Amino acid sequence: MSDTPIQLVLFDLGHVLVRICHTWAEAAQRAGVPQLIDTSQPHVKALIDDAVDRNERGHTTQAEFAERLAALHESLEPQHIDAIGEHWLIECYEGVDTLIDRVHDANMASGCLSNTNERHWQIMFGSGNGFAPLDKLQTDYRFASQLIGARKPEPAIYEHVESATGLGGGAILFFDDLPDNIAVARSRGWRAELVERGADPVAQMRQAFAKHHIP
Repeated sequence: MSDTPIQLVLFDLGHVLVRICHTWAEAAQRAGVPQLIDTSQPHVKALIDDAVDRNERGHTTQAEFAERLAALHESLEPQHIDAIGEHWLIECYEGVDTLIDRVHDANMASGCLSNTNERHWQIMFGSGNGFAPLDKLQTDYRFASQLIGARKPEPAIYEHVESATGLGGGAILFFDDLPDNIAVARSRGWRAELVERGADPVAQMRQAFAKHHIP
């Protein structure tokens, strides 16, 4: 383990600090929108993946994203896609607020590094409703793919964080739920911990705090 003191704790958002839907069908049900497309079909999945990729890089607007996906079925309208997106985010996990407080109490900065889009960013950091704990994350350390123009696990997004913060290597502790994202962070010398889906993410991060001697 690096001897460099931790100065910044970065969290991914979905499945780490924020409870989100796992599937299109789940989000459609929450939004009250009929499940009109089969996302298991390879051509449908490929189109959705490409649309999400472009949207999360900030290459398309939310309106363009909704129009493209609505074209997958004659009975889908852009407002249906918007509703599904709005309901994809559910709430912060219990204990997120005190977890972030622990970072600050240890005289470390807190922030996030997330693949997301403009609308989800607005919901998480502008609506309050269920996401108020995220306001504790320090503004200067909130990093999002659509603002940077790159997505994890591309090295460019990690390079941006290092350039913007002046930090790197063991000075950064990073939590994410995807192994590829963790692998690239570790390759740059970051302290990086995988948050396993299906288990309490806050409890996992508390254990990691103890491992890294965060009181």
